[in-house]
Amino acid sequence: ALPSALRAVSLLARPRQLETPPTERELEAWRAADGDPAFLAADVRLLHPELLVRLQQIGDAFPGQAIEIISGYRPQSPRTSRHHHGRALDLRVRDVPREHVRDLAVTFPETGVGWYPNSVFVHVDVRSEPAYWVDLSGPGEPARYVQGAQPPSPADAASDPDAVPDLEPSLDLIRRGLHIGLPEAAAEPSEPAEETLTDDELERLRSEMESALSGIRVDDFTAR
Repeated sequence: ALPSALRAVSLLARPRQLETPPTERELEAWRAADGDPAFLAADVRLLHPELLVRLQQIGDAFPGQAIEIISGYRPQSPRTSRHHHGRALDLRVRDVPREHVRDLAVTFPETGVGWYPNSVFVHVDVRSEPAYWVDLSGPGEPARYVQGAQPPSPADAASDPDAVPDLEPSLDLIRRGLHIGLPEAAAEPSEPAEETLTDDELERLRSEMESALSGIRVDDFTAR
């Protein structure tokens, strides 16, 4: 069975144009029709389970603070973008300086971290090698990368062989804890500048995120 936390957060990370998540009937119809197992519904992609590991680590570091997903699965983004493959989230933690979230995220293994000082989020993605970049652009502006910026590389963004990766490595990572150093700074820009959200959109995302993430713990994960 699909872990409840993975299902819940994947629904939260749906494309922004889907104002409401699919109904249970729509989800069941997708399963009954043998739809693509990488998706919960036609426009709702399953997140990579390692992203839930990152969310739990962030939540543990800032207990009692709501994690807000600004952007998740983006079907219209380039195939070289990890947002296109359910391997990236743009997020922030309420009442926590974004610099603190960034400094925590760069300690995670196999994680890309994008710092956007003129925007409202920290980009976190799952990849084979750690990466860090800085984009000075504001919302809706062309990217302005620093630290030897280079064009986006396809890397491993589209090479995941499993529609729903094995959850056991993610579980083991949580159980053992992390004992690693900071990755070397590397310019590997992967994402376009993020557009702004309206106050209503932010409030809707905030409310949904608080409800779903309140129950995310190790016990919510079940190896398939």
